Amino acid sequence: MPGLDGRELLRYVLANHSTTPVIVISGLTDGTDAGELLNLGAFACFTKPFRLEEIEEAVERAIARHQELAAASSSADSNSRPSSDIGEDEDNDPEDDAAETQPPH
Repeated sequence: MPGLDGRELLRYVLANHSTTPVIVISGLTDGTDAGELLNLGAFACFTKPFRLEEIEEAVERAIARHQELAAASSSADSNSRPSSDIGEDEDNDPEDDAAETQPPH
C-alpha cells in the first residue's frame, strides 16, 4: 500500500477498534510476513492469488467473532455500571419525589 505500512494500519485498528477482526490480503508471498501479521493480531492473512471461497469463509468467521466480542464487551460494560438506577433517590423521601416530578413554576 503506497504511503501506508500494513503493520501500522493493523496496529491502529486493533488499538482503536479492538472488536474488529482484521483480514489481511497481501501481494507478498513470504510466509514469515503472514505469520508476523497473525502474531500481531490479524484475524486471517491471505496471499495473492487467493481463492474467493477462502476469503468468504474468513469473512463469515470474522463477522461471527466480531459479534462475540461486541456482545462480551457490551456485557462487561453493563456489569461495570452501578447497580442503582440513574436518578434513584437514596433516602426514598416521597416529598422529594413529588418536588422532582412537578414542572417549574
